[in-house]
Amino acid sequence: MNKFQTWGVLKLWWLVLLLFSCSSISLAQASTFSYTRVIGFSLPDSLISPYLCTVDSRENLWVVSSTTNDAKALNALFKASPGDSVLHLVIAFADSDSVRNITGIASMGDDIFVVSRMIPSAGYPQPYYYPFSQMFYLPRGDPSKLVKFKRPVYYDYGTWYSGLAVTKDGYLYSGQSYLVTVISFDGRTSSPNFGNSINYAGNGITSRPLEPGGGLTYPNVIDLIRDVAVYSDSNYGNDTTAVVFTSRNSGIDQNGVVHQTGGIAAWTGASASDPLAYHAVRVVDQLSFLQWGTSAPYGIAVQPKTGYLFACGTDTTRRWVKGFQVIGNFAIQMDELPSSTSGDLTMVDPAGAPFSAPADVAFNGDGSIAYVADAGSKRVYVFKSKSTGVGGRIEDIPLVFELLQNYPNPFNPGTIITLRLGKATKARILVYNSLGQVVKVLADGVLSPGTHNFYFDGSSLAPGIYFCRVLSDVGVRAIKMALLK
Repeated sequence: MNKFQTWGVLKLWWLVLLLFSCSSISLAQASTFSYTRVIGFSLPDSLISPYLCTVDSRENLWVVSSTTNDAKALNALFKASPGDSVLHLVIAFADSDSVRNITGIASMGDDIFVVSRMIPSAGYPQPYYYPFSQMFYLPRGDPSKLVKFKRPVYYDYGTWYSGLAVTKDGYLYSGQSYLVTVISFDGRTSSPNFGNSINYAGNGITSRPLEPGGGLTYPNVIDLIRDVAVYSDSNYGNDTTAVVFTSRNSGIDQNGVVHQTGGIAAWTGASASDPLAYHAVRVVDQLSFLQWGTSAPYGIAVQPKTGYLFACGTDTTRRWVKGFQVIGNFAIQMDELPSSTSGDLTMVDPAGAPFSAPADVAFNGDGSIAYVADAGSKRVYVFKSKSTGVGGRIEDIPLVFELLQNYPNPFNPGTIITLRLGKATKARILVYNSLGQVVKVLADGVLSPGTHNFYFDGSSLAPGIYFCRVLSDVGVRAIKMALLK
């Protein structure tokens, strides 16, 4: 063996020893929000079952109570103006409104939209599975101008519309059991002036592929899409890369066995103007936080400034509201609203909100205020951002220099590598093969404080072991990765 071969072997062994000695420890990160206050309801708790919520352009908070989780509760709409400590009743829906369950709410500007399942009409052969829904429209939030979108017969759009989100370019997305639907009001797919002079609802155009959990679980049929979220700055009318998120709970079969049909789905590949090509993938995270149970609704919302998807862990094993950066079908936790009762014991904050069953989360226009409607405590908890970073973005500033294990691992063909920095740092991020050769430079320069995610694409590389190494002016970190093909 010549001196060059000897040096190569020593270099490789040095690299391997370094990689296995520099393990990466994942520490809980601080929330970028502080818990500030609580909002109650103007009616007794026995009449309220908070379900979903939204914030309009005037920063009014709107919350729907629904019989979905409590048959004795009202199907009702409540409103709180900025600074209010009480949500006041706007509409209590009656049987004459044909409302069985309120299933969704959204705002566009200061207009409010509410969807509901309908009560079966007389003589309908299967009242339990009565499959029709309707929508209520409140121009500028004014109940005196309420418009009911439904055809002049007993049925309306289709099957059990639930969850609702409105895009900035005027499209409404809803879950339809296990599909995604774009709703229009005048028979066209696009209607920028919808609601101004519309007598009846128009058509809904539905995605063809199913939600990743598949069809419904009989006989209970509870595993439906419960909420929908979109990015506030995306153009859904013609951008096929704009992601629509849905949240679905899991089902229970006739033997009481839980079927893991629930979770977050990311829908892409189509647009609101031509939605039939939408397809969905299940969003996964390293610790399976987003593997939902049978509770409802596991509400979701996209934080306007950071673009993080915030998700509510409604069931008693979770009791948290976490923010995730979603890249493809991978979710990386980036934030969490402080909770004194979180089921994630590493994130319990004694100064946080006493979550019981956080149902839904909503943000004001600039993302500086978060509201969480809690179905268990029958309250809304309010949070404010602690600080605003460079460019007006709310930043998550970790206290350590940390390279997380890539996810997924093993991977094929790509994986996410996450680096957390407590201060601005000059760094090179390199990927090596098992021979010690650099196959990819992920970064080379000064990185700002915060959390950085890098996508490593191994589609052109041979299967095997690879190493990611970070060399910086504050230290060195490394991880081992496995590419399978």
